[in-house]
Amino acid sequence: MVHDGDKPMYSTPAYQNIICDANAGFTMAPVANGKRNGEWSKCSLEHLRGFARTLTQACFDRTADKHYKINVTQLPGATFTKLSLCRKTYPDFGDISVHSVSERPDVQHVVLPS
Repeated sequence: MVHDGDKPMYSTPAYQNIICDANAGFTMAPVANGKRNGEWSKCSLEHLRGFARTLTQACFDRTADKHYKINVTQLPGATFTKLSLCRKTYPDFGDISVHSVSERPDVQHVVLPS
């Protein structure tokens, strides 16, 4: 699987010579966290389908020799607060606080020291 903007090695016939738009911000963009991060472009999906069609059934039937059990009682990032994100992103700002705006409790504001 190649990043958007790179020439695909695998694809479906309709997308065989098409290079996906690297600036569209989809999941396979060469830069992370684009405006459509988490979404696959139709172009990238067709390249992925093309690759999957090259795989044999044995690849899909393969199972791991060792089986792991993962206790997922709490999703990753569930305890990561907006305040800890700000402190990690801007460590040189010193004292940072986060508060809600009364008229829009769903919107958070970051207050940086003056």
